[in-house]
Amino acid sequence: EGIPTATRLLDPILDLSKGDMRRAVTLLQSAHLAQVKDAKELAELAGLPPPAVVDDLYKSLFGVDVASVCSFDGMRKAVQEVCWNGYSVPFVLQELTNKVCDSSSSTANNDDVIALSDLGKAQLVIRIAEAEKNLQDGADEYLQLMTVCSVALQCRRREELQQKQASNQ
Repeated sequence: EGIPTATRLLDPILDLSKGDMRRAVTLLQSAHLAQVKDAKELAELAGLPPPAVVDDLYKSLFGVDVASVCSFDGMRKAVQEVCWNGYSVPFVLQELTNKVCDSSSSTANNDDVIALSDLGKAQLVIRIAEAEKNLQDGADEYLQLMTVCSVALQCRRREELQQKQASNQ
């Protein structure tokens, strides 16, 4: 394309384009026009949410602070932040999948989140896959993300109930 760009942006462009040459060229052109200086600005230009947005969504589903999490309203607010700010829901689903799969069922990676069992993870990842397929078919992003997050809350509550019943025996 003959566009001068900082070499430090080439690797992030390749990562964000995921092998799609058209997307890589578009990102390169957009980065040049917007005079992007670092990878953080490039991710924002590509419409990707900051890590804090995905973390907040994850904590609204699996956090241990009961006052602000594990409620429909808390989950709805986190989903609205993702959708109303125009972030890529397929990317958010991908990051949510990574966080769910990376969490350990015996001990959470972080003290402020609860990890799902393998069965809970499987149920949630299946629903995420269905949502990704629905998005490819043109479904509404808000509804798909709400559905995935509702299933996540159901999985969490089911496991909390099973743990409570097991501790009572």
